[in-house]
Amino acid sequence: MSNSSIRLDGKKILITGVSRPLGIGATLAKRFAEAGATVAVHGYSTYDLTVGEHNSATLFTSGQTNSPMTNEIPYCAAKEAVSNLCRQAMTDLGKRNIRINCINPGPNDTGYYPGDTSRWCTPDDAADLALFLHSDYAKCITGQIIASDKGEGFGGNFVL
Repeated sequence: MSNSSIRLDGKKILITGVSRPLGIGATLAKRFAEAGATVAVHGYSTYDLTVGEHNSATLFTSGQTNSPMTNEIPYCAAKEAVSNLCRQAMTDLGKRNIRINCINPGPNDTGYYPGDTSRWCTPDDAADLALFLHSDYAKCITGQIIASDKGEGFGGNFVL
């Protein structure tokens, strides 16, 4: 079924789980593209056929547990849910040889904060940790929330 009256021209859409040609993700990608959206897709076509150790998962959280983040209640609640997901999923995923960890990158100089960022980490620092966690060197690390923040956290001084 198609509805050509719905247009998504100019919209940018990311669809994950597009591995099976007859699946929901693949169908969504096709229909969104037909409606004029720019669609980016992600899938792992041999997912169901693989056995043994799998691509580990890395989630990202924030410093909400270090101190209050003024005016950021929805953001903090969502990030704490991500941390909890990591802890809860590790046992079930571990049975499938999938490691899951969560990175708290702390304050990072990504160009959005106009103040002094001289003591902050950089996105490369978070990438270094993520690369390590996905390597064989981290084969026994799972279910961890790892702070990569120079020991600074937010220290209660971060206000947007």
